[in-house]
Amino acid sequence: MMRVKASLRRSRRMGGRADKGNTWSVQSELELGTLTRREKDILEMVARGSSNEDIARQLSLSVGTVKWFNSQIFGKLNVKNRAQAIAKLHEMRLFQNKL
Repeated sequence: MMRVKASLRRSRRMGGRADKGNTWSVQSELELGTLTRREKDILEMVARGSSNEDIARQLSLSVGTVKWFNSQIFGKLNVKNRAQAIAKLHEMRLFQNKL
Protein backbone atom coordinates (compact mmCIF):
# COMPACT_ATOMS: atom_id res chain seq x y z
CA MET A 1 0.00 0.00 0.00
CA MET A 2 2.87 2.36 0.79
CA ARG A 3 4.31 1.79 -2.70
CA VAL A 4 0.95 2.68 -4.28
CA LYS A 5 0.70 5.90 -2.26
CA ALA A 6 4.27 6.86 -3.13
CA SER A 7 3.64 6.10 -6.77
CA LEU A 8 0.48 8.21 -6.71
CA ARG A 9 2.42 11.17 -5.32
CA ARG A 10 5.16 10.69 -7.91
CA SER A 11 2.59 10.38 -10.71
CA ARG A 12 0.96 13.64 -9.71
CA ARG A 13 4.28 15.46 -9.59
CA MET A 14 5.23 14.09 -12.99
CA GLY A 15 2.05 15.10 -14.75
CA GLY A 16 -0.43 12.45 -13.67
CA ARG A 17 -2.94 15.26 -13.43
CA ALA A 18 -3.49 17.49 -16.40
CA ASP A 19 -4.06 21.18 -15.88
CA LYS A 20 -6.77 21.35 -18.50
CA GLY A 21 -9.61 21.69 -16.03
CA ASN A 22 -12.93 20.15 -16.94
CA THR A 23 -11.82 19.15 -20.45
CA TRP A 24 -9.52 16.49 -19.03
CA SER A 25 -12.13 15.35 -16.51
CA VAL A 26 -14.78 14.96 -19.19
CA GLN A 27 -12.32 12.95 -21.29
CA SER A 28 -11.50 10.79 -18.25
CA GLU A 29 -15.18 10.20 -17.59
CA LEU A 30 -15.60 9.06 -21.19
CA GLU A 31 -12.63 6.71 -20.78
CA LEU A 32 -14.20 5.15 -17.68
CA GLY A 33 -17.40 4.65 -19.66
CA THR A 34 -15.55 2.42 -22.13
CA LEU A 35 -14.68 -0.11 -19.40
CA THR A 36 -16.68 -3.32 -19.25
CA ARG A 37 -18.48 -4.29 -16.04
CA ARG A 38 -15.72 -6.81 -15.23
CA GLU A 39 -13.00 -4.19 -15.85
CA LYS A 40 -14.79 -1.75 -13.55
CA ASP A 41 -15.05 -4.43 -10.86
CA ILE A 42 -11.34 -5.20 -11.14
CA LEU A 43 -10.43 -1.50 -11.09
CA GLU A 44 -12.48 -1.08 -7.90
CA MET A 45 -10.64 -3.99 -6.31
CA VAL A 46 -7.28 -2.56 -7.39
CA ALA A 47 -8.30 0.80 -5.87
CA ARG A 48 -9.11 -0.96 -2.58
CA GLY A 49 -5.57 -2.34 -2.54
CA SER A 50 -6.21 -5.92 -3.64
CA SER A 51 -3.29 -7.75 -5.23
CA ASN A 52 -3.65 -9.61 -8.51
CA GLU A 53 -3.64 -12.85 -6.53
CA ASP A 54 -6.47 -11.61 -4.26
CA ILE A 55 -8.53 -10.48 -7.24
CA ALA A 56 -7.97 -13.80 -9.02
CA ARG A 57 -9.06 -15.75 -5.95
CA GLN A 58 -12.18 -13.63 -5.35
CA LEU A 59 -13.32 -13.71 -8.99
CA SER A 60 -12.25 -17.32 -9.71
CA LEU A 61 -9.82 -16.25 -12.41
CA SER A 62 -6.18 -17.04 -13.07
CA VAL A 63 -3.59 -14.43 -12.10
CA GLY A 64 -2.68 -14.20 -15.79
CA THR A 65 -6.26 -13.29 -16.66
CA VAL A 66 -6.29 -10.58 -14.00
CA LYS A 67 -3.04 -9.18 -15.42
CA TRP A 68 -4.61 -9.20 -18.89
CA PHE A 69 -7.64 -7.28 -17.56
CA ASN A 70 -5.27 -4.80 -15.89
CA SER A 71 -3.50 -4.15 -19.18
CA GLN A 72 -6.86 -3.62 -20.90
CA ILE A 73 -7.88 -1.16 -18.17
CA PHE A 74 -4.56 0.71 -18.37
CA GLY A 75 -4.91 1.02 -22.14
CA LYS A 76 -8.46 2.33 -21.99
CA LEU A 77 -7.59 4.84 -19.26
CA ASN A 78 -4.34 5.79 -21.03
CA VAL A 79 -2.21 5.07 -17.95
CA LYS A 80 0.91 2.99 -17.41
CA ASN A 81 0.43 1.42 -13.99
CA ARG A 82 -1.93 0.66 -11.10
CA ALA A 83 -1.15 3.88 -9.24
CA GLN A 84 -2.00 6.04 -12.24
CA ALA A 85 -5.22 4.06 -12.81
CA ILE A 86 -6.22 4.60 -9.16
CA ALA A 87 -5.38 8.31 -9.37
CA LYS A 88 -7.46 8.67 -12.53
CA LEU A 89 -10.38 6.84 -10.91
CA HIS A 90 -10.29 9.15 -7.88
CA GLU A 91 -10.08 12.27 -10.05
CA MET A 92 -13.06 11.08 -12.13
CA ARG A 93 -15.06 10.56 -8.96
CA LEU A 94 -14.17 14.03 -7.71
CA PHE A 95 -15.33 15.51 -11.01
CA GLN A 96 -18.61 13.56 -10.88
CA ASN A 97 -19.27 14.80 -7.33
CA LYS A 98 -18.95 18.42 -8.52
CA LEU A 99 -21.73 18.00 -11.10
